[in-house]
Amino acid sequence: MKHTIMLFSLLLSGLLASCNEEVEVQNNPDHLEPGYGLLSLTMDLTKTGTKADEAVAEEIALPAEKEIKDVAFFVHTEADEQGDGSFGKYFSGETESSENKLNEELTAIPDVEGQYKVSIIHCSDGWKNPEVVVIANYKENDLEDELKAVSNWEELQAFTTSATQAENAKTPLLMCAQQTIKSWESTPVVSGGGSVVETIKMKRMVSRIDVRNYAYNPTETEKNFVLTAARLVRPRIAVPLVEGSKTLPVSSSSTFPFGGTVEEFEVEAVTFQKVDCIYTYENENKEEATATAIQLEGTLGGVPITKIVDFKKLNVAQTPIALARNRRYLININPAPDKTDVNFDIEVADWSEGEEIRVKPSFPKAEMKIADVSALTDAGMIWDATKKVIDITSATGTASFTFTTTGNTATQPEVKLLYDKTGTSVGWNTEELKAAAVSFTPSIADEKAEVVTTYTVTVPYQQSLKVPVDIILNIHNANNKGVGDTIIIRSVPGYTTTGIKPVLMSDGRYWAPVNVGAIKLPENVPEMGDITETCGQLFQWGRKAGFNLIGDKGSLQKESSAKPGKDDIATMETKNTWAGKFLSVGANPWFSVSDGDTWYE
Repeated sequence: MKHTIMLFSLLLSGLLASCNEEVEVQNNPDHLEPGYGLLSLTMDLTKTGTKADEAVAEEIALPAEKEIKDVAFFVHTEADEQGDGSFGKYFSGETESSENKLNEELTAIPDVEGQYKVSIIHCSDGWKNPEVVVIANYKENDLEDELKAVSNWEELQAFTTSATQAENAKTPLLMCAQQTIKSWESTPVVSGGGSVVETIKMKRMVSRIDVRNYAYNPTETEKNFVLTAARLVRPRIAVPLVEGSKTLPVSSSSTFPFGGTVEEFEVEAVTFQKVDCIYTYENENKEEATATAIQLEGTLGGVPITKIVDFKKLNVAQTPIALARNRRYLININPAPDKTDVNFDIEVADWSEGEEIRVKPSFPKAEMKIADVSALTDAGMIWDATKKVIDITSATGTASFTFTTTGNTATQPEVKLLYDKTGTSVGWNTEELKAAAVSFTPSIADEKAEVVTTYTVTVPYQQSLKVPVDIILNIHNANNKGVGDTIIIRSVPGYTTTGIKPVLMSDGRYWAPVNVGAIKLPENVPEMGDITETCGQLFQWGRKAGFNLIGDKGSLQKESSAKPGKDDIATMETKNTWAGKFLSVGANPWFSVSDGDTWYE
């Protein structure tokens, strides 16, 4: 149902006499001298209510949104064969002697909410193309001085409210209507004016945005979305009185720190959240840089989150939805099938009706920025910005660095260790130590539509125990581990005293580049003698200690080759009952040796 102003009696008598003659409206209010018109106006803003959604029936227009405290009239006629046209303006609260006073002051009709009556008397010799502009609540919206300064019809058509809006619009709301009154027009045989009845549609000059949070469910912690704020992003801060596509200013700030109050409401004993009456001026939303949107802030499963709701149709072209005066936009926040998202439905209406638009924003990958790596460099670490790898192989001490992630939700770290999975070599061998080394704090930026999460990481180093290790810092969306970025803290020390790096095999494990006991790569092997430095030591299965490899390289596979002697046995490990002894199997065992006199089979 559209809100209208009913002109139940536009009683205008436009006769041939001049407007300069004296008006006599003393005993008969319908008596007019020639050239004058009496406009009696009933302003009707009543409404019976409608459904805001399928579940909740409620009165859409609040009493304060139907309130009218003052009115201004502008009347314009053009010249015809009878005489010149005229421009007149009439305001509430003028003195009795003012030529701009109303004939009958604005009065509320008793016992009928939203209905008012008022009348003016206008004078014109010509009545071609008569037009009327009616403006309600102009004083409460700080337009009195500007409107009274308007001196002609062209100025009124170009009139734009001052670009000074810095907070949510307040009731009573600014309203306006313009219409050509065809019944007043003069013809070659009939004088202009006369007694007419017209209807003028009065429009509130703001769009109204409401929010319903149906994802509010405190009993289910992981899926509970708690709405804490709804704010305008890039709102228009001025509006023309007369509708049309004019270039208008937007807020110089990316967001306005205002919106409605978050309240709870119930549907069949189930509690939800709502925000009512965020007001903004019309915006065609054709340009992304100036398109108005809504920023919703809250927590999803306890994690800070911010969402931007753009006014676009869910089609291939992502057609913008224009914000129009006197229309209501209802944003429904609905629970998603899992805890990683919430969905939005947007209903567009003129405070009561309209099409339904569906929008589902997504979680973009958080952007990671490391501002300063000087502390890493000072500690002997190397930062590879392309691969996001911190090499601690040659580190001489710990170092701390900070970075931030930005996105529409907070991020969280997940720490994993590869190779040295216990974390012993870097002192991260408990969950408490990991948490202490990686701290983070999310916050919502006031001037940007994003959540900024600040991280401080204390990067460890290996002191005595130098082994390969990869510490994986997966910085992911707090509600979706599949969306994120990764930093790797890596140590790849050289093998023993060789300085030779271990080899990362295709199975994802590091392998030694040489055999145990070798100190250099086997570029060549001596014909005879000790070849341990390139080929490594020999070991018996189950024994931790080995012995040097001495023998003929051409006969190493023979049982006579490389057998340990008595001295070798004496230096073997002495921790068990097999001390000083080698095990052997068979009549001609490999490494079947004695401890001097006795053979051990």
